Amino acid sequence: MNRSLESSEPKSPLSRRRFLHGSGAAAMLTLLGGRFARAQDPSATPPASTEAPPGTAPVSAPPASQKAPLFTFAMASDSHIGSNKKTAKFMRQWEQATDEIKAYNPAFVLFLGDLVDSGEVPENQQHYPTWLAIAKKMEKPLICVPGNHDPVEMFTQHIQKETDTVYDHQDLLRVIAFHDAQPNPKHDGTITPAQIAWMDKMIAEAPGSGKNVILASHVVFHKNLPPDRAWYVKEGREAFEDLLKKHQARLFAMYSGHFHNGIRGWNDLDIHEVMMPATCYNLMRIKEGEAPLQQWIEKGGGFVLDEFRPGWVQAEVYPNRMILKYKPLGATSDAQKLLS
Repeated sequence: MNRSLESSEPKSPLSRRRFLHGSGAAAMLTLLGGRFARAQDPSATPPASTEAPPGTAPVSAPPASQKAPLFTFAMASDSHIGSNKKTAKFMRQWEQATDEIKAYNPAFVLFLGDLVDSGEVPENQQHYPTWLAIAKKMEKPLICVPGNHDPVEMFTQHIQKETDTVYDHQDLLRVIAFHDAQPNPKHDGTITPAQIAWMDKMIAEAPGSGKNVILASHVVFHKNLPPDRAWYVKEGREAFEDLLKKHQARLFAMYSGHFHNGIRGWNDLDIHEVMMPATCYNLMRIKEGEAPLQQWIEKGGGFVLDEFRPGWVQAEVYPNRMILKYKPLGATSDAQKLLS
């Protein structure tokens, strides 16, 4: 079944931050020619070509020498609990997502913003402790960023002491999570000079070598235009782009939420940019005419998966690739995306 469409266009102060570490020891993760590989296994079989024409599944099976991933992690976004009459529904969906993630047993969990809907409204702020109580049931390291619906003071009071954090999983992968969302009702992103300096240091000091660093935020960097939402990092954009170019050899991907469009992404600067689905609801951007997904990518470039049910993402890390699998709540799907 066709579950993914992709554009045929060419790829175009630690002291005040929270520093987190994964536990355990493992082989160092390096990246050779844009692909993950175990440092102690230089003879690892290189993957076959993963190029696929638009409309075909882009994922190839891992090589025989690597049937199981090195590790997995989970990503979720936009639970929006406290959304007026939908509070109970979105709360149940967040609870279901956390139950499923716990059963998946990932190494850690990334949540990409908008925990509560309209968190600036006083009566909605009671939902932050509830959200965290549900999340704690996953019993996994949890790295969060605030969304535009999450006032910084609420986030730092109830969820994390800092909005910008670093998490190292067994020296295999560094996650740099940072706050880039302008406050509701705004939707664009902002990155400050202080954040640029901090990220510059955190990327440079990442363990290992090669592309084993990912960035996580609420608002995407990619300059998207209709039919996409045209929400992206605008303030501090040039300085952030300079940072990305400087560390292109270390950055594997940038993950975000915000759009409620399922799994949607691009590859700018040879760095994967992927937006994750919401646990509350997701929408197609083009709903009419023939082949709406094809129209979407023809106009907006990049790729989009043919799956829009509320859900979360299973991320499998192999020596040569990362595979993102869409997990609809209470259901299964063959929608997945290879990043290599």
